[in-house]
Amino acid sequence: MSKMVNRDQRMTVGQVVECFRQMPEKRQLIEHCYLDENLLLAARRFYGSEEFLSIMEHVVRRGLHASGLVLDLGGGNGVASLAWNWAGHHVVLMEPDKSDVVGLGAITPLLKQGEYNIKACAAIGESLPFSDNTFDIVYARQILHHVSNLDAVCAEAYRVLKSKRLFIATREHVISKPGDLSAFLGNHPVHQYTGGENAYLLTEYYNALKRAGFKKIEILGPWESVINYYPMSKSEFVDRCFKSLRKHIGVRLGQYLAAKRSIQRFYGRYRTVRNQTPGRLYSFLAMRS
Repeated sequence: MSKMVNRDQRMTVGQVVECFRQMPEKRQLIEHCYLDENLLLAARRFYGSEEFLSIMEHVVRRGLHASGLVLDLGGGNGVASLAWNWAGHHVVLMEPDKSDVVGLGAITPLLKQGEYNIKACAAIGESLPFSDNTFDIVYARQILHHVSNLDAVCAEAYRVLKSKRLFIATREHVISKPGDLSAFLGNHPVHQYTGGENAYLLTEYYNALKRAGFKKIEILGPWESVINYYPMSKSEFVDRCFKSLRKHIGVRLGQYLAAKRSIQRFYGRYRTVRNQTPGRLYSFLAMRS
């Protein structure tokens, strides 16, 4: 008998994912979250995604090339760790959940094969079990909005980074005011079962990074990078840009301008400023001094 999602009692994320995997109507959600039962399949999809390719572009732009040491902070089932490793990096996967579905247990069988330069450990972001100046990159995908102490996690990320190295926090939920939190939580597909979601003000993320010591902080808004607007593709984003222009300047000129990178950036910024949706996604790239 297939497992059923129970709305009347709290479930773990792993329990919800197990149920969703058996529901055809949730298949796309599972795939978009890279929570397939076939971990390698999900990891290969993430590795080839526009999101990860964009992250790699930011890394290379800052002079951080392959073979560095990456901390995958709160890396869950290890999908991103595998992608970083395939990209040429050594990886430490740090995740407090040890479950076989969304935690360290999911990737453990692969690591036992000895084919990957990935080490796994169970720990929390507020107290990292690593020495100062250890990592070239600290990467956290959809992690900061879950933590109860932003300052502590950002300070720990700063501490374990080497000088002139990079903290990448992607796809963090943002609200415009505290009163928006309930609206975001009410619409979240998993929170109704787990009660584990959260969101912060944009200034709360930024100020926590500043207090930790980060000086150069780049903020990517919800429409300014495929990192945030995934699962929409770049081509779909350009099509939206074109359709917006077409209404005002016609098809031919709209197509011409929509293909311009400068126009795409302007459109992305325009949409970002106007977007006040509770829980919209932002990403942060912060260099240690």
